[in-house]
Amino acid sequence: MFPVDYVVNCARFIRLWIAEDFVKQQQQQHDATAEDVARQSLTQLINKNLVHVELVDFNGMVRECRVHGLMHELILSKSDELNFFFQTSPTQLTNLNQTARHISIQNIGSNNLSSTILGKVEESKKVGNHQPEIRRWDALCNAIEQMSLHQSLQIISAKEKEPLQLQSMTSPLLLYCLRLQARLEKLPHWISDLKCLVRIRLLWSQLSKIPLNILGELPKLLELFLYKGCNGTQVHFESGYFPALKILILEKLDRLNRLAIDENALHLVEHLFIGSCQQLKMLPSDICHIKCLSVFEVSLMSKEFVRRMLPGVDEDHWKVQNIANVHVYIINTEQQYLAYKLGDSTLLDSLN
Repeated sequence: MFPVDYVVNCARFIRLWIAEDFVKQQQQQHDATAEDVARQSLTQLINKNLVHVELVDFNGMVRECRVHGLMHELILSKSDELNFFFQTSPTQLTNLNQTARHISIQNIGSNNLSSTILGKVEESKKVGNHQPEIRRWDALCNAIEQMSLHQSLQIISAKEKEPLQLQSMTSPLLLYCLRLQARLEKLPHWISDLKCLVRIRLLWSQLSKIPLNILGELPKLLELFLYKGCNGTQVHFESGYFPALKILILEKLDRLNRLAIDENALHLVEHLFIGSCQQLKMLPSDICHIKCLSVFEVSLMSKEFVRRMLPGVDEDHWKVQNIANVHVYIINTEQQYLAYKLGDSTLLDSLN
């Protein structure tokens, strides 16, 4: 699914494995999280020289990796053999006669999209559309509705401020994964019907208010990712919603200055990521309500936000002291992206 020699963030890689149900927890590892098991598998592949390490942080943790050209070809061949994934082009869609769980349509253009997409992709279980020039949103909605077996839908616009119009589409009830990367005037009404959805990613949507009551009623939702997803100043996770959520990612919410979490909200969340929310100056004490939280990542936040969490430095350390893994990512004066574990003696120096 990645181009040859493409450098992949290991955390993203691991999340993809988990989403595809590749990670199986063994009985002897009942205390290990899915992320732990996936990380162990990745380490084994690295030790066998099947995966090449591209970036290691100061703690020795592998952060980025890629596969060699020959291994990439082997993966594609095996994926095609198992009907898991294959690549094609718009001109070849007219001859498409195979079934696959994932399909990548490359070199797509506005002139050839409409003539090849209304029933040639309906046997695929995943479709991704990266075409920024489409103006006939109704035609796109109709095309998507014809794809009766798709499990994952991605619609990505190259123009961040271009509104995405999907209100005319009926609900794709069998959808498991949804990624909308475009401006949204409002959340599509049919999202509330996606009872099988396990992952939703909203990027660039810039909604005035995230309808968490709608998203929170999705019974099987495991991952929620918001990147520039809201231009409001407050996000409030109320009690009684998100019954299955395990991963929450909040990134680049530029106006966010208050994060509230009710006592019985997000009770199963294990992984929380907050990044590039510069107006959020302090971590809410409500984070203590997330009882299952084992991984908390803070990326490119204000120095004040990070400093308040440091042990023995400020008053907010008690809020995170029971979280097993707290990681902080900053950019130093030399524009290097550095990773630290909370409590590292060099972290305070980098904040001064």
